[in-house]
Amino acid sequence: MRVGILFPVVIFITAILFL
Repeated sequence: MRVGILFPVVIFITAILFL
């Protein structure tokens, strides 16, 4: 599991949900 890549993706999706 590449957490270094998965973490930014989660933040990106969360930002879209709050938009």
